[in-house]
Amino acid sequence: YTTTNALTTLLLGLAQLEQRILPGKHYGYQRTYSTATSISTSNSSLSIAVGVDGRPSIAIDRPTNDGLDVVTCWEAACTGGFTQASVETGPDTGDDPDMTIGSDGLPIIAHYDFANSDLRITHCEVTDCSSSTTTAADTAGSVGQRPSITIGADGLPVIVHDQAGFGTMRLTRCTKIDCTTSSSTDLVTGVQPDITLGADANPIIAYTEPLSGALYVIDCANLTCTQRTNHLVPGSANAWKPAIVIGTDGLPIIAYGITNASNVQVSHCPTSACDTAKTHVIDTQAKSGTPVDIAIGSNRLPIVVYQSASGTDLRMGWCTVTTCEFAAPRTVAVNGHQGGGIASIAIDAGANPIIAHRSPASAKLLITQVSMSSWTYDGRN
Repeated sequence: YTTTNALTTLLLGLAQLEQRILPGKHYGYQRTYSTATSISTSNSSLSIAVGVDGRPSIAIDRPTNDGLDVVTCWEAACTGGFTQASVETGPDTGDDPDMTIGSDGLPIIAHYDFANSDLRITHCEVTDCSSSTTTAADTAGSVGQRPSITIGADGLPVIVHDQAGFGTMRLTRCTKIDCTTSSSTDLVTGVQPDITLGADANPIIAYTEPLSGALYVIDCANLTCTQRTNHLVPGSANAWKPAIVIGTDGLPIIAYGITNASNVQVSHCPTSACDTAKTHVIDTQAKSGTPVDIAIGSNRLPIVVYQSASGTDLRMGWCTVTTCEFAAPRTVAVNGHQGGGIASIAIDAGANPIIAHRSPASAKLLITQVSMSSWTYDGRN
């Protein structure tokens, strides 16, 4: 154990201490790159995922006929061009898309068929989605709204979605990799669900209660969620469109906007039940009721993206500790573009955040890559 090793350990400890005692300072943001595409998007939602080849793909609700398009970048930063495939021509079949990469390495998208009140799943047969198969996966009543998709421990897609009129949420489990066959289970009354897999490889779902906006978590005890417990997250009234991820400590972290304040909050759960979660405000300069998205960055810490208070800028809150007790929020530079529309975040092949978002001024798709380094104070307050 040399003097050099001791000095290195001391410096690292001091850096981590500064991280905790100076929560108002910004760490790690280096620079951003933005690409303004010629692609028009609707004002509902979009979803980004990074393929096994390192190229981002973005599912968008196309304004014309409310169909569904998939934009695939030619390279990782999405500055060199892209392809655009129309996978659903509508009308009204491409609402609320949520995309992930399946166990076969191909994009798969859950979306709402407004025309028929169904949950639809589009499985891409090639990486750019120029060939795809779409299936009505759940048609039982007015289902399929605001779907959220993940891949189960068995390699098959699992989707949670809600119903019209504040009805019962449903969990749809695909029994084939392309979701051409599936089965669905009723859950509880709720809206705006988001799903991930817990440390036990079973689904864990964040959602809001329709009237109070209180945040709840469903902790599933099996893959189909027929066995489950339901828990209220403390201090979460007036929550809006929560996003859930599992942190590097194996525990759920939930980010959400607030409908009656310019706050973005993050609840860190000490157990999968989340009934004793600690909730922290990470930004007070957000749009009231902003939709959020969350990912775990290369530094093993949560990153949250959302709209600014004016609604014209993209904000990013980088948690500087695992629990998000401290965070470094900042408006992300977008090379002169207004970028404060709906946003979706993924981590690219270079371990940097890449964000798809909508320009409220031009209604065009923007793609912003943020280059970051961990534990680096950039001198800004």
